[in-house]
Amino acid sequence: MIRYAVLPSIAVAVTLGLAPAAHADTHYGGTGLYKQTSPGNPAISLIRRDNGTVDARLTLSYSRCRGYANYGDVLRGRGKLNGANFTVVARQRVRGMGTVRVTLTGTVADTSVTGEARVRIARCRSYTQPIVLRTESAPAGAPAVPAPGTVMQGFSSQSAGGHRMPLTVRVTKGGRAYALWTAVLRCGRARPALLDHTPSRKIGADGSFGGSQTYTIRYKGFRERYRVTFRGQFVADGVRGTLTARMQYQDGKRRYIPCRSGRQTWTARAT
Repeated sequence: MIRYAVLPSIAVAVTLGLAPAAHADTHYGGTGLYKQTSPGNPAISLIRRDNGTVDARLTLSYSRCRGYANYGDVLRGRGKLNGANFTVVARQRVRGMGTVRVTLTGTVADTSVTGEARVRIARCRSYTQPIVLRTESAPAGAPAVPAPGTVMQGFSSQSAGGHRMPLTVRVTKGGRAYALWTAVLRCGRARPALLDHTPSRKIGADGSFGGSQTYTIRYKGFRERYRVTFRGQFVADGVRGTLTARMQYQDGKRRYIPCRSGRQTWTARAT
């Protein structure tokens, strides 16, 4: 399978000659939405800082770009808030290929971010995806089966560079669920990124779904073999679950130490 984050009132503050209290740092997570409905590139972890800046960590996959492929490319960007609006630009120079550039524009609210992501990959293609990101949630309702077409955005318990790892879960018209999620694997000093597309699984009467899969990504001269598990349960106010990932790198001569994410919990809620 391809792999493809009690205030005083303003009136009182003005009366006392004080500035309104600042927002604490707020994390938002999710992915782009292909054709407005399906999880797609990029996976986004965005932080609204209390100093008026916005930081983003983006993970995307691409292939068939003049023979170059990457299934876990990580870019970082920063921008500033203009009221509730922001623009973030993230770019990365790829040797032998050119520049990968992602521009995020949108509007920040207390529990969500809406906008779009424009992805431009040198010598490959460009596209624009709408984005809807959500803050962290703690679903605790009774088990429930969501309506077909429902999209839920959220985070796992894993972080990298201060950013939570984002994910998206979608319910198909046929009553199945699939996910696009990110993780960071640990193998010695290396920290490779993973962007995984979990295939659809049947949703049980109690809202549960999930399973494991094994797949291999082949490159010229080496390969990566993955074993991933993604499980969850839908409840009345969202969805929650666990995930794990393991990767074994081989170059035809020897096997290297395996890379592991460890068991992570995750939660998400509807957009």
